[in-house]
Amino acid sequence: MRANLEYWVDGYNVIFALRIGEGASLSERRAELISRAATLGRRVWIVFDSRDPGAQGMHQGRGRVQVTFARDGRTADQVITDKARSLAGGDAVAVVTGDRELAGRCSQQGARIMAPAKFAELLLPATPVTDEGRDRRLSREEVKEWLKFFGVNPPEKRSRE
Repeated sequence: MRANLEYWVDGYNVIFALRIGEGASLSERRAELISRAATLGRRVWIVFDSRDPGAQGMHQGRGRVQVTFARDGRTADQVITDKARSLAGGDAVAVVTGDRELAGRCSQQGARIMAPAKFAELLLPATPVTDEGRDRRLSREEVKEWLKFFGVNPPEKRSRE
């Protein structure tokens, strides 16, 4: 994987394919995807369809994560396809989608295609908050994932004597 690879994410397609935040509101599900994408440490552009007049054309940025809501009656697929047409030969872009038509159009423009499940392998889990609003304790597996993410070898098990 190239160091300068950036991800263009078909937002709702990925949310529903991966069942991100299932049972939560749509805005909470979007927030979870955005938070998880921020853990990649790479440029990520997430595009959502929008039927909400207040969100149309809205752009948000969180560090390397940019969020766009399709506007003017266009879909997220159309916004991503239009941007893919501007790809130069050396651009390293992976379009994350399970939509075969979008994948086909973008690959013709030189983008790599990544299935949502493959993208999920790169994402760290969001840390849920308990009902009391306090952070919950991480499981041993989650601690191992974070240590791995930061390049720290987990301490060896201590023997109980």
